[in-house]
Amino acid sequence: MEATPLSTLPYQVDVFTHVPLLLSKVDELVWTSAIAALGSHALYNRKEPTVQQFFWFSGVLEAALLYYVLDVRPASGPVIAVLLANAVYWITLVTSIVVYRVFLHPLRRFPGPLLSQITRLHMAVINYKHETHIAIQKWHQQYGDIIRVGPNELSFAHADSVAGIHGAHSAKVTRGPWYDGNPGEEAKSLATTRDLSNHHWRRRVWEPAFSTKALKTYDYRLVRLLDIMVDQLHKRSGTIIDWGDWTDFFTFDVMGELGYGHDFGMLEKGTQHQYALYIHQSLRLLVFFSAIPWSATLWRWIPLSPQAKADTLEFWNFARTRFEQRIKEGSDRDDVFGYLLHADEDSGKTLSRPEIESDSRTIIIAGANSTALAMSFLFFFLLVDRKRFAKLREEVDSIWDGSSQLDGLTLGQDKAPYLNACINEALRVMPPGPNGMQRRVPDEGHFVAGVFVPPETQLSVHAWTMQRDERFFTKGTEFIPERWIDAERPAGFAHDSRAFIPFSVGNFGCVGKQLAMLEIRLMTTTVVKNFDFELDPQFDPQAFLDDCKSNLTLTKGPIPVKVTTRSY
Repeated sequence: MEATPLSTLPYQVDVFTHVPLLLSKVDELVWTSAIAALGSHALYNRKEPTVQQFFWFSGVLEAALLYYVLDVRPASGPVIAVLLANAVYWITLVTSIVVYRVFLHPLRRFPGPLLSQITRLHMAVINYKHETHIAIQKWHQQYGDIIRVGPNELSFAHADSVAGIHGAHSAKVTRGPWYDGNPGEEAKSLATTRDLSNHHWRRRVWEPAFSTKALKTYDYRLVRLLDIMVDQLHKRSGTIIDWGDWTDFFTFDVMGELGYGHDFGMLEKGTQHQYALYIHQSLRLLVFFSAIPWSATLWRWIPLSPQAKADTLEFWNFARTRFEQRIKEGSDRDDVFGYLLHADEDSGKTLSRPEIESDSRTIIIAGANSTALAMSFLFFFLLVDRKRFAKLREEVDSIWDGSSQLDGLTLGQDKAPYLNACINEALRVMPPGPNGMQRRVPDEGHFVAGVFVPPETQLSVHAWTMQRDERFFTKGTEFIPERWIDAERPAGFAHDSRAFIPFSVGNFGCVGKQLAMLEIRLMTTTVVKNFDFELDPQFDPQAFLDDCKSNLTLTKGPIPVKVTTRSY
């Protein structure tokens, strides 16, 4: 068969002109994609987009890319061309971000783990594994007092830094984007609002709920619940109980009473309420999404624990039901919730219904969980060292006969110095909130302990590391209550109270601190007076401490103790 001459084919190919043309079109596509990626990075770096903005912008880019591909008609075909362009775009974008964050970022001079400098996902995974307090402590020990724990975030661990981040020199410092990471939050609560002016007037609404006048009205309710607790422990005399459970029962019932108007019945039944379990699971999700706040809107689709997600939904649903029941009762009831229904006296503003609902959840989460942890660790340390338990009991016996009305407001430093020293020491060694409360530097930048921090940087003080630091507290990991009493502090002991921030300090310090201290003082005095406690011989104190994890707060394992009614 005779070959067909090339000149008669329907399409003639000039190898010497067509191949370079194809290559030039590929080069053009590659360079266009790379330039688009660099432009995207410049845009994202100037103003980080929301999830919706990111998807919208990506959609526009894909549409523009498709139009460009169809216009130039590369020989490889439109599908291959689009895939190539996307690969170049994303590789260039990621490379640009990594190079910038490691070598060009304003925080490049601060040391820290490489992965944390590149992406917040590193911290999110650590948070989800409940290892944040240990990880950051190790980094501070390795790198120093100021470390980079995120692409745009610093952690401080020196007492000199507290005033600039939380205290007298932090007037313009606001909360950071961590507080935007609460999935499903319809309205900001006092604990999550980042706007300074909004926080100021809302805090004024809250403050009367924790005044001395208000605390006096709560006192009899706390005593009523303590009477139930004492009665239940008498019934269990001679048996092993989990002390951690009983601190939960008491504090959750207290905050149910003061937050929603009715306790949860945990003391009466001697069992955990599902609501408490839901809270622990929801906190597990919160710390992941707060590390990457933009991801909170995608929480339903991100492959995390299905059980944690289901329990978080149950938490919201149950909280809403209790909120609806309580709000019908109005503001006449003397409880924390009632105060939230009042207007701010200075501005006349009132909280919206969604804001009240968010704040009512805060009452339970912040008021119950953290206080229960403080009580659990306090008794853990006292029972590990029986001499200190005996010393506390001696003081309790000297100030209360066990039958007269106990006034918790009188159990301050003057009347009960060792009780308060024990509480402070437990809060120092095992702070319920061990990790930093994120803040954001104003637009003009900010000096912290003489160090300039660039504008819009996130920063925090790591309480767990600082409160255990030998420079500020001698034998920082040991439980030594005497350090809090001037006359009993061992000679030469370092004791820098600036480094003690279990309730935080400053504008965003814990508004409910006095109520928490009232609960701890009343409960400790009451049970120490009425019962003997002894740790289960099978209990391993060091293993207990080693197993303590953290999410938003510390977590605790069982504390098995034998409880016995005391004869006196």
